[in-house]
Amino acid sequence: MAAVYSNAYLTLAAVKSGDTNGGLLSARTPQTYFKLPRKGSSPDEYILATALTLDHDTIHQFHMRMKKEPLTKRAWGFQERVLARRILHFSSQQMYWECLEGFEAEQGLKLNYRIPFINDDTQLVEYVDQRRNNAHPTNTRWEGLAHSSTLTRNWHELLWQYGPRELTNPLDKLPAFSGIAKSLSKSFKDEYLAGLWHGSLIEGLCWQALRCKSIEQYRAPSWSWASVDGITATGLLGVTEEVANIVEAKVEIDGDNPFGRVKDGWIKVEAPLVKMSVSDAKGPTGHMLFRSEKGGDDCFGMLDTINRSYEASAELIRSMEVYALILAYTYGGPGRPDPERKNPCAHRIYVTPAIDRPGCMRRIGAVLQDVKEFGTDELASSRTTVTIV
Repeated sequence: MAAVYSNAYLTLAAVKSGDTNGGLLSARTPQTYFKLPRKGSSPDEYILATALTLDHDTIHQFHMRMKKEPLTKRAWGFQERVLARRILHFSSQQMYWECLEGFEAEQGLKLNYRIPFINDDTQLVEYVDQRRNNAHPTNTRWEGLAHSSTLTRNWHELLWQYGPRELTNPLDKLPAFSGIAKSLSKSFKDEYLAGLWHGSLIEGLCWQALRCKSIEQYRAPSWSWASVDGITATGLLGVTEEVANIVEAKVEIDGDNPFGRVKDGWIKVEAPLVKMSVSDAKGPTGHMLFRSEKGGDDCFGMLDTINRSYEASAELIRSMEVYALILAYTYGGPGRPDPERKNPCAHRIYVTPAIDRPGCMRRIGAVLQDVKEFGTDELASSRTTVTIV
């Protein structure tokens, strides 16, 4: 299906429809118009105008994202939009036009850029990327990723937008993204492992879960963003120094599509592994804080799907063995320059022994912490090899 949308001359999107029976057209809420006088050959000349809601008038992304429309909430609809060159969107309020040149609204809004575009033609992709960069030269969410390539930044943005989309079948998390991954694999020239690229596996493992929830069925290893539902923040800000070494990384595909469903996957990592425990103190919002055995300060834990509230989960976490696996250091970043690399931040993931896989561990969270908050030599003396499933 990915080739269908990539090669289509024009795609019609019934974004207002909740199913295949909704159609393109439907009754709209009538707009209230008022007359504005204009200078012309006749004193009675005027133009018709209507007021937009304040958020839509000032935040143009409200139009482009169409977040309240049924189709833009669906996971499968995401790659269909990203892969298409020209789209006519039929929303509940107005029509939108989207192409390589930009994005236009029926009511007059005109933007010189569109959402990320993925295609085998790298010149077309670079053209769209350049228009997006010109429209947002500074102060974007991806400013801190300036050290990364445009291809990598696009990948992070795609994951950010795809994460919260809904699925009728939870097992389709990877298949519904496979068209994008397959197309990008020709540019990355890399092995795809359940949503991560082998060549940037350390960075890929450092994703953070934002308002995520677990699913009952297995669909991806715990180290993959595809194992949870919700937004995952990916990408490292600042200058990166990898601390961990990848010893082995394997995925067992479920079927014939190397970018689709998986049956199993594991990564063997050699890195510092530090025992962690829940602090008796609480964070300012009542969330749990963690501390290493020799550490001098508490740190916040971004647990993937476990409730982060101290009252809700402290007893559960204390019943578990929890370790911090240190993957990378970053120096500097937006608002905190560190050209001499004196203040490293440690990117780590929280892991716990997998009860059903002896000798293996599962990821349960991630966190960014100043290295100085660990005890003296605590990181250097704790290197070991672990297998994450």
